[in-house]
Amino acid sequence: APRLLSEFASAELINVDIDRTGTAETRRGTKSLSMNAVPEGTSLVQGMSYFNTLNYDQMVICKNRKIFYFDSAVGEGGWQQEGSSYLVSSADDSVNFAQLEDKLFFCDGVSALKYFDGVSVKSVHASSGAPAAPKLIASHTNRLFVVPSGEPDAIYVSDLLDAEGSSSWSVVQSIRIGGDGYPITAIFPWTGFRLLAFKRNATFLINADPLETNIANWEIQNVDKSVGCIAPRSLAQVGADVYWLSSDGVRTLRRTLAGTEQEISDALSKPIENIIQKLNVDSAPKAAGFFYLNRYILSFPTENSSINDTTVVFSTDFKVWSGKWTGIRGQCWARYSSPTSEVLCLGTSTGKVFWWTGNLSDLDVVSADYQDDGANIATSIVTKEYTFRDVVSLKTLYGIELEFYQSEALASVDIIYDGGGDEAVFSNIATSDPQVEIPFSLSGVITLGGNSTKRRGRDLSGRAPIRGVQARVRSSSGKLSLRSVVFSAFLESYRPQVL
Repeated sequence: APRLLSEFASAELINVDIDRTGTAETRRGTKSLSMNAVPEGTSLVQGMSYFNTLNYDQMVICKNRKIFYFDSAVGEGGWQQEGSSYLVSSADDSVNFAQLEDKLFFCDGVSALKYFDGVSVKSVHASSGAPAAPKLIASHTNRLFVVPSGEPDAIYVSDLLDAEGSSSWSVVQSIRIGGDGYPITAIFPWTGFRLLAFKRNATFLINADPLETNIANWEIQNVDKSVGCIAPRSLAQVGADVYWLSSDGVRTLRRTLAGTEQEISDALSKPIENIIQKLNVDSAPKAAGFFYLNRYILSFPTENSSINDTTVVFSTDFKVWSGKWTGIRGQCWARYSSPTSEVLCLGTSTGKVFWWTGNLSDLDVVSADYQDDGANIATSIVTKEYTFRDVVSLKTLYGIELEFYQSEALASVDIIYDGGGDEAVFSNIATSDPQVEIPFSLSGVITLGGNSTKRRGRDLSGRAPIRGVQARVRSSSGKLSLRSVVFSAFLESYRPQVL
């Protein structure tokens, strides 16, 4: 309930990011990674990965069962298509990647294991012994780990530094996880020699010691028998911790380990449980997450959607969720290091590949960086309910003051009474002072005024007494940056006792 939120929490945040000073501002937008569209029209981007070797720095994607790569500066160049179709699965199925040495391996759960070497796609050696139709893949301790569709509770392990040779795989180099026959839903490299393996309702830790040549001797620990992972792409390493999507919300390895020692821990996503509860369980395996610039970004399908249509963001700086981002719907995520910069990219259900402008410094940001592929980003902030530390007594409102900082958008403000009716108090007001530019050169163009602190207040006296009040602040475009909302009121003279 809005009245039970903490002092610095909000009831709703839409397209809001939290900067390092704690200011709530419009999130940055997205732009096309390439100046040219990805071929194959609007087919969904099935998977993506950054491929980095001594000779190549490429963003590699799968779209319509074909491999494409991009190796130009951000916003320049075009996509290269590698040959024809190499996968036999549906064009809507996920494709997973993992790099071992100078080869980028990929699988889809139906096709044979293949790899891309920066120029062309190749099949592993016919006598390699690689398991058929691998569906999950990971590179760890100089080996390739795969989970085949035909043996969903087994992990096959390649030879050291060799996954495509004439005898790189064997049945002997495999391990069964759990002993219960339930399928493995995700595998993920962690720190040291440790590999995480998940089932829907269980978490395992494997000590993949490369010095131990007998795979059967690897220690397997059941970390938790009730918490698992339902979306392999949701896994992301956050410092020494790991975040992922489980059946009851977003979980972290640190909380899971602590819970097994004491009691069942709460999901990290409990504060946004109303959003997580809309998860479409049938399509949940397609959820995708990434950790970038101290933010865990998670896209997942909700209600009847079969694609990721909702994105939520957790700030590790403040240990809070910064709400829901609309317009950003990552079907897959990957970091791309171009010749000039490093950016976070996302593949979409409409066949486009974007980069998020969140890495730009404030000095380099322009108005177009608050758009998604040219479309304006609408921002909405709904505060907690102000009860003035008394949830029962009536109050007479006196005024409201909003403080904007380096804000540029036009804002509209409503007040919400007792969680019900609302009233507009501001409509399209300026959130910054006018700017004056001097068009002659001193040390460049000089800007006077604007982009500083701007306070807007309104008298609210004369209204009927209320028990609680909220503010809703909205903008339809541009950068909205809100630092504080202050309500003032008089407490009515009587204070009833509540039993």
